[in-house]
Amino acid sequence: MPFFGAVAGYIVDLLGGADRLLMAMIWAMVLDYCLGVVHAWTRRDLSSAVMASALWRKLLTFVAVAVANLADQALSQGSGIRSLICGYITLKELLSCTEHLAGLGVPMPEWFVSRLRVGGNMSGTTGRSGSDSSER
Repeated sequence: MPFFGAVAGYIVDLLGGADRLLMAMIWAMVLDYCLGVVHAWTRRDLSSAVMASALWRKLLTFVAVAVANLADQALSQGSGIRSLICGYITLKELLSCTEHLAGLGVPMPEWFVSRLRVGGNMSGTTGRSGSDSSER
């Protein structure tokens, strides 16, 4: 068990530490993935290939955060590259969550829904089989 703790500690250090921004990003990613599964389930469009692809894409997001953290450390402490990347990813994931909720029929103001691209159109259904807004 100490081995797993050491590996987890190394990964968290590589990501720049477990601060609130990283935690917000992780929770937004988890929420987006879960809402994507529910959205696909309600459309009767659940696909293990799409789910695996979305999961790999989310895991590769952590590589981007690690690279941004390394760039932060190489340039100077606190240059903000990691924070910028984490903030962008968090906002992107939350927008994707909003798209999923709109696709599930959660009431939202019409002016807001008209500006969302839910699965390729405004009606809440997808044009592509198995598409997921987090895949864009």
